Amino acid sequence: MPRLEFPTGRMKWRFDKSSPFYASDRKILQSQATDQFTELFERFNYIIILKIAGVEKNELQEIRRSLSNQDSELYSELYIGKHSLTRVAIDGLIRKLTKNHNDDDNEHQRLATILSQFKELLVGEIGLLFTNCENYFDLKKEIGKHVTIKQAKAGSIVKEDVYFEGSTGLAPHLTYVFLNCNVRTRIRMGRIELLEKQRILKAGDVCSPEVVRMLNLLQLKVIRECVESLYLFSKRDACIVTDEMLGRDWFENCVEAANQMTALSMECSLLNELTVIADIKKGILDLVVLDTETECEMRYRIRKEPLPPSCMDNHDDPIETTDSSDHDTDIDYFDLFS
Repeated sequence: MPRLEFPTGRMKWRFDKSSPFYASDRKILQSQATDQFTELFERFNYIIILKIAGVEKNELQEIRRSLSNQDSELYSELYIGKHSLTRVAIDGLIRKLTKNHNDDDNEHQRLATILSQFKELLVGEIGLLFTNCENYFDLKKEIGKHVTIKQAKAGSIVKEDVYFEGSTGLAPHLTYVFLNCNVRTRIRMGRIELLEKQRILKAGDVCSPEVVRMLNLLQLKVIRECVESLYLFSKRDACIVTDEMLGRDWFENCVEAANQMTALSMECSLLNELTVIADIKKGILDLVVLDTETECEMRYRIRKEPLPPSCMDNHDDPIETTDSSDHDTDIDYFDLFS
């Protein structure tokens, strides 16, 4: 085990750099951190990069405790360590992937490339949540339940609107504090009172020293800090997805795109509305069954049957046939979705 010094007056463990065993102890700690990250990487398929700036340690412990049930589908493990040690562990994984597999193995080459990109995201106060949970939104909702509410400091940014109404319980000589913050007040029964429910801060405001003093006099804690997910790394798919992309409503975007295409076609007088909707539905159907194209042709009859070869008479003159449109069955795309 590493030899650690416990300095007097501070409840914090640290290395004793004056010790002759400092180099060996540091190497042992680096090996332990690398082994821990590698073990978690092999057990779990997904890694969520979390922003933990401003979140207190007890809240992080609560998150660990709430996700520690191995029988739950939300079972996850939170890893918080030095970025330098994590990068060393990732470099070891990349060397292992490139050494033990052939250069023609595209899957492992792609995973090694994504790991190199993942290493560049280890910046700032972040933590790594290892999980096998497929339901990303339930896991994100569980993490969002743990919120730290703190008093404002000069330079803090308010994330939500702050309202106050009624008596403050403060003496009249403190009225100037509210006037400096553009808050309307009145004196009633020897105490400062707000006339009505007022918004004293709005979301996005930066707290000035005057605002901080007013909030402290009102005994309000307005800074809410919670763990936020930034990126999702998938080992199975070898990709990194942002939280914004995961939270996007793709169905709503498809509907909006269809409406815009319809409006554009009507303005240009290219197609009528029904034809555009049919084409969009056909395109969506082709995307859904792209992996089973052959089966889709038989089931939904997207493509038409090929025409039989033309017959030739004895004089080598082609026999006149009727219009091909008479033989081809008209496909009603709306019936496919009814």
